[in-house]
Amino acid sequence: MTARQPLRALIVEDSADDADLLARELRTAGYDLTYERVDDRAGLEVALASGIWDVVFSDHSMPSFGSQMALRMVRGRDPDVPFIILSGTMGEDIAVEAMRAGANDYLVKGKTRRLGAILERELRQAAGRVARRDLERAFAAMRDVASAVGRLPEPAAVAALGVKHARVLLAADGSFLHLWDAEAGVLRLLAGDGPAEVLRAATLRSGEGASGLAFERRDAVIVDDYGMWKLAIPLNSALVKSALAVPLLLGDRAIGSLVVASLRPRSFNQDQTQLLQLLASEIAPTVEAGRLFNEAERERQEAEALAEASRLIAAGTVARDTLNAILAALRRLASVESAALVITDPDGFHVVAGVAIPDDAIGSHYPIADGVVSRALVTGEVQLAGGSEPPEAFQARTGLRIGLAVPIERNNAVVGALVVGAPSERHFAAREVRLLQRFADHISTALENDRLMAEARAREVELERLAHFDVATQLPNRTLFRDRLREGIAAAEAKSEPLSVLLIDLDHFKDTNDAFGHEVGDAVLREIGPRLRRGVEGLGDIARVGGDEFALLLGGAGPSEALAMARRVLEVFERPFSAFGQLLLIRASVGAATFPRDGADPDSLIRCSEVALEAAKRRGVGTAAYATADDQYAPSRLALMAQLRQAIDEGQLLLHYQPIVELSSRPRVMEALLRWHHPQRGMVQPNEFIPLAERAGLMKPLTRWVMAAALRQCRLWRDAGHDLAVAVNLSMRTLHDAELPQIVRDLLRSTRCEPAWLDLEITESDVMADPKGAIEILARLRALGVRVAIDDFGTGYSSLAYLNRLDVDEVKIDRSFVGTMTVDASSAAIVQATIQLGHGLGLEVVAEGVEDVATLEALKALHCDRAQGFLFSRALPAIEIEAWMAVAES
Repeated sequence: MTARQPLRALIVEDSADDADLLARELRTAGYDLTYERVDDRAGLEVALASGIWDVVFSDHSMPSFGSQMALRMVRGRDPDVPFIILSGTMGEDIAVEAMRAGANDYLVKGKTRRLGAILERELRQAAGRVARRDLERAFAAMRDVASAVGRLPEPAAVAALGVKHARVLLAADGSFLHLWDAEAGVLRLLAGDGPAEVLRAATLRSGEGASGLAFERRDAVIVDDYGMWKLAIPLNSALVKSALAVPLLLGDRAIGSLVVASLRPRSFNQDQTQLLQLLASEIAPTVEAGRLFNEAERERQEAEALAEASRLIAAGTVARDTLNAILAALRRLASVESAALVITDPDGFHVVAGVAIPDDAIGSHYPIADGVVSRALVTGEVQLAGGSEPPEAFQARTGLRIGLAVPIERNNAVVGALVVGAPSERHFAAREVRLLQRFADHISTALENDRLMAEARAREVELERLAHFDVATQLPNRTLFRDRLREGIAAAEAKSEPLSVLLIDLDHFKDTNDAFGHEVGDAVLREIGPRLRRGVEGLGDIARVGGDEFALLLGGAGPSEALAMARRVLEVFERPFSAFGQLLLIRASVGAATFPRDGADPDSLIRCSEVALEAAKRRGVGTAAYATADDQYAPSRLALMAQLRQAIDEGQLLLHYQPIVELSSRPRVMEALLRWHHPQRGMVQPNEFIPLAERAGLMKPLTRWVMAAALRQCRLWRDAGHDLAVAVNLSMRTLHDAELPQIVRDLLRSTRCEPAWLDLEITESDVMADPKGAIEILARLRALGVRVAIDDFGTGYSSLAYLNRLDVDEVKIDRSFVGTMTVDASSAAIVQATIQLGHGLGLEVVAEGVEDVATLEALKALHCDRAQGFLFSRALPAIEIEAWMAVAES
């Protein structure tokens, strides 16, 4: 030992001489020793509470206090500190008992040759235990932060969660997060945790303080003595003693910094730096995702308000209440005192609308004079109020504090201005001015709305990328892989081609992480993606679907081609991987499943590939294709499929009906919902047997049975005097069946039902599987006179261009948005936008999943046409529906 290692030792010993002897031996062993001796329980409690100890030595037996009691007390405080027992005489049985109780080792007094070796070993192992626990806590914190992107969309909330984790993880006195404001060129404090004095630097320049320096360098900054540091911030240099700062990075780009601070002298080490960097690596994309979401949401709100204003002005009439509502939204968005819209006239200008201005100002005429509003109207340029200029007539009469005026132009001529009120010291950022200019532009013309919507879509694309790509490997993640698999299945089905899924698992990869660290493991993962791409030569889509799992989607590949590709995948792993100077040999296993042989939907194909993967691992053969012999669930599924064929013919199927209620009157439509009463299993849920029907090719007879039964019931209701129609859901395969229109025609004729009595419900995703084909089929159905609705609107991918071309009557808003619209602003905005979009396209709108009166009232306020949900009735058999109608119609 070339340097004397500091050592803080707690000695539980009733003999001061023995304690001094042990201290000399420790110093002889090369330690820079600081120790305290205690000889009773009270003394030990005080010592444990007041200090942090590197090692505890305890005499095995003292008159009133022994090592077993001391061990329990120490372990209650610190499970990791080495505990070594000392005894004048200690038999082997006593030593074994002590070790079982949790002691790390024992020594006989006077025979301490092993002292140095034992202590060095135990200190090393204790440090390892602490490091592992710190790493586990770091990953737990990272998981918590990563999950926040869904439940905490506000960047400040995510940042608050992150700094709290940072302070706890590094046992710091304070922590804070700065985010870069590119427009202002400063770092702004987004969140902090700890004493207010530590957090006083609300804004920093790049390179200023530990936070600014970490941001500028894009690297960690450790400050052991903050008070003596030449770049210290004066505001908190007297309080903070030590600090550690790391940048928030997205790739090579810094977006902010994360700092922990200590109020006592402290040296942050490399392990602690890496822990904070790990946490920062999760906080950065999560905060950025929230920022992009908020920005997109703000721009969406702005675009909606501006488009409405454009419509009102273009119509040549000004609805004062509507304009005031739009100005109120602008006032809220721009955080100003008041907002007014003035329009020029031959002799000056007059006020046509305003919020937070005197009522008698509306309609009043004002001459052109020397003032902010007049200058904007004359020059056609944005005018900011000065601190010393005299008020013009408009300002003097209204008593408003005018902060800024933005001209409104039409056909290269100024026709009015937007006037906002603010204190003279108010500074309008460039972004705020641009917002007002865009609002003014939209009053003149709605053309600018296209650009705003394009920007919003770009933001949404970025959010989609963050949500669908793995950060570490830049490969598609599980979510995107499932979407592509779903699309691939639809394409393969349309072309009558096979499709295969390969699931790739790295064998014993955890051992690599444990042996070399997660940094090495992550480097290997980053190299695997490009290797797999080269290995498959563009023949498939690669994704990372788990910690050490990858997936490959192969279009047009049957079982034999899938196994051949699986063998090519294994060849990718024959060459060692290189990471941080380490050569690592990584092996893999591959399981393959093929559509339609093994499954007809993403869930079943992925499950079958997992079954095949487990079989490959179990047999140690590297690759395996799905086989029913390996799948314990396949026989029951096949049996149920065969029983479903019988159920259609033997009357085991039945329909329940759920009312769809006109919000302005009574129920108009009953949605038919299929049920299967199995002779042995009882009621089988649709989500269990519908996929079997699709896989077995039973959807056509099943749909024919449902429509026939629903139309017969509708005829009975009509004959009984009930003015009702029935709604039937169509599957994707049924929608794209060229015989569907003729089937509907025949059933309407055989049941003596009018076409207008039948509603057919389809989903966005089913339409987009083949938009051109869907448009043709829907046109033929509408020619018959039946009604068509788009079900679950908002949950799938669709194109507004196709939606505008679809010959449909109504859209149904998915229950996931309706059910949360009274408590979630995002859901409420989606519901409102869907209703406006539907009405704008001339469609009726139905809200699904209405379960309480508050939701119903909110839908009425938004002018929704109809609603459906448990608030009105659950799905009931026809006879119970008749009783329900008797009450409803009364």
